[in-house]
Amino acid sequence: MRILRALAGLALLALTQWALAQEAPARAGRLSFVQGDVSLSAEVGVAPAPVALNWPLTSQNQLVTGRDGRAEIRIGSTVLRLDADSALDLREIGDDTLLLRLHYGSLSVRVRNRDLVRGFELNTPQGRILLNEPGLLRIDAEMQPDTTLVSVFEGSAQVEAAGSSLQLRPGQRADLREDELRSGRAARTGFDDWAALRDQQDARYSSTSVRYVSNEMTGYEDLDQYGSWTDSADYGRVWVPRQVAVDWAPYRDGRWAWVSPWGWTWVDNAPWGYAPFHYGRWVQIGPRWCWAPGPRVPRPVWAPALVGWIGERGWSVGFSVGTAPALGWYPLHPFEPYQPGYRVSRTHIDVINVWARPGYVPHGSRGGVTVIPREHFDRRGVVPVWQLPHAEPRSLPAWRPAPPPSVPSLPVVRNDGRDNWQRRPDWRDDPRKRRDADRRDERDERYDRNERRDRDERRDRNDRNDRNDRKDRNDRNDRPQPQPQTQTQPQPQPQPQPQPQPQPQPQPQPQTQPQPDPRPVTDIRTHRESESRGERDDRRPAPGINNPPAWVVPREERNLQNDVRRGHPQPPAPSVTAPPNGAPEAPRVRPQPPAPPREERPTAPPPRSEAPRNEAPRNEARQEENRGRSAGARNEGKVPTQEK
Repeated sequence: MRILRALAGLALLALTQWALAQEAPARAGRLSFVQGDVSLSAEVGVAPAPVALNWPLTSQNQLVTGRDGRAEIRIGSTVLRLDADSALDLREIGDDTLLLRLHYGSLSVRVRNRDLVRGFELNTPQGRILLNEPGLLRIDAEMQPDTTLVSVFEGSAQVEAAGSSLQLRPGQRADLREDELRSGRAARTGFDDWAALRDQQDARYSSTSVRYVSNEMTGYEDLDQYGSWTDSADYGRVWVPRQVAVDWAPYRDGRWAWVSPWGWTWVDNAPWGYAPFHYGRWVQIGPRWCWAPGPRVPRPVWAPALVGWIGERGWSVGFSVGTAPALGWYPLHPFEPYQPGYRVSRTHIDVINVWARPGYVPHGSRGGVTVIPREHFDRRGVVPVWQLPHAEPRSLPAWRPAPPPSVPSLPVVRNDGRDNWQRRPDWRDDPRKRRDADRRDERDERYDRNERRDRDERRDRNDRNDRNDRKDRNDRNDRPQPQPQTQTQPQPQPQPQPQPQPQPQPQPQPQTQPQPDPRPVTDIRTHRESESRGERDDRRPAPGINNPPAWVVPREERNLQNDVRRGHPQPPAPSVTAPPNGAPEAPRVRPQPPAPPREERPTAPPPRSEAPRNEAPRNEARQEENRGRSAGARNEGKVPTQEK
């Protein structure tokens, strides 16, 4: 029994953790500034597409800027600014976590909330950056090959790379490489100056709004610049936009976009159109529409769109192009409850419906209703509302509230075999996309284009150089080398022509003739070509005892080299072969032209001529005879005469 209870407890715990993992987060990012070429990949494995201002950002989004592009991302009070030619991966945007990966380019990060410091992590191809306290820092990835630079201007950060860790204070910089981690002094760039101007603008235009809403409400910084605050007896402080059309209504000038895991999400065209369409409620006070943010809470909960839907299946409306099935929506009143079509915790629902009254129905006619053809919501994508035909609110037939539109094609998932529930649309339901999501290394390689391209180019260049060097060396070695002319000419290969007449063998040269160089003669043309290419022939050893210098080369070899320099054809190297009868036969040898007389530098004094061995006793006898005659002459007192 205890085992069953333990198993049931573990199953309940696993189910609870799975349900929490499937819940939608309470916050999302905002694309608050777009300049130049900026593209977004909303799902893993999908090619980047151009995006617009106020586009919602969430986990598994990749943002890429072109050569002239810049982008700014706001997630509550946290600001991420991306410079030109950069790629950023938003791996996870949770309630208390923010995991990023900068593949290449420059990124400026400002974190103001101390509660979010622990959940911040930024990865690059060379290392990881963590925060110790709120601050401002800039990260440059792959601006130099295989290098990440981390510059801290406010607060403190910790960098980890090459198995080491380093603490950075304001004004310090770290150079992260795969094999080392070095520190230096931080230097500001033009990108930092642009980020500082954006921070000054936020401080100047958000001083009033921060009194009534939390700075963790994404998009609050634009309210003071485009509207004003006023008091309402029923709803407290409300915000009124400036410079809007007379017939303007909320959730009409913009587009619907399918964003996982929430579903259809509103993207407004107004520069201030983010916070008023994802937090609080809209209410019509007199002829004007006002936004009521509700009570100030430290951590407001984000919603894709606070609207109610109308138009069941089969509800048709007349448009300017004819009658067609229609679908419409309207802004929710502050006292109306919001029913999300995605999985979210009870705490989040309570924060969103802080003013809600069960069963509340607004008095009078409902305003702000927008109706368009229903066919545009039958598939995922973007629905540009301002470009589509609208139905007149006065001509609408009777309607009833309807559930949020959903895109079919997802099967019903059974929960433990006891009940059925419709699983929320998510890209993870596609096996192919889920497999792509698991291959994070492949996605990293796809976005680390500078690192892979530079590495491949260096490898290719090295391979080509090695192949060329080996090929060049093999060509020089395989090319037939000229053989030195020796005293005894070798025999050539027998030709099919008639047998040559035997000739007398050439007489051997005296011993005073210097010996030929035993080394193979290097082809002068090959040597000159290698010198023209900046190469050096290391096969020729240095001059020495076994390798005499150039001026000791025999005359026949020098004549051969001179012929090569002048462009004369080089005779083929003969080979010594014996005739069939076994007797060596001297072939006809091409006569060499007589070389002009030239003094050669002797290597040693010429050897003296020695007498034959059989003349040594005769000389000794003659010396004895001379000595005897000299002795007899002295005895006789006469001087002997010298023999001629």
